[in-house]
Amino acid sequence: MYEKPFNLDIIAPDRLVYRGQATSVTAPGVLGAFQVLFNHAPLLAQLAPGPLKVMDSAGAVSLFAVGGGFAEVRDNQVTVLADSAEKAGEIDVERAQKAARGAGDRLREHLPDDELTREALARALNRLKVATKQ
Repeated sequence: MYEKPFNLDIIAPDRLVYRGQATSVTAPGVLGAFQVLFNHAPLLAQLAPGPLKVMDSAGAVSLFAVGGGFAEVRDNQVTVLADSAEKAGEIDVERAQKAARGAGDRLREHLPDDELTREALARALNRLKVATKQ
């Protein structure tokens, strides 16, 4: 565990999801997951739907479901601008299951906007994965 903290903001379109210090952030980049520690080189990365893991200086881990977006790392400040973001304990599992079933049904029926439906399915499955790992 790396002990030096840095500042972290996780921002969704509708709210500030998290603001605090972290010693480690593991994010789902579109080119693969990546980890940020203190004094990380400047970085701008596109995020894929997936789990975002935050470790604080006490070693406590918080999981968030992000639905894509961007992460910027600069001068020991990490800013995550997420398309959507929810802390694991805030996820409505029943709603996520319903969304996954609906997207799966639409894909099986070959309705228009398959790409949007695939993205909706990925977001719903990610929310379920994060909710069960809390």
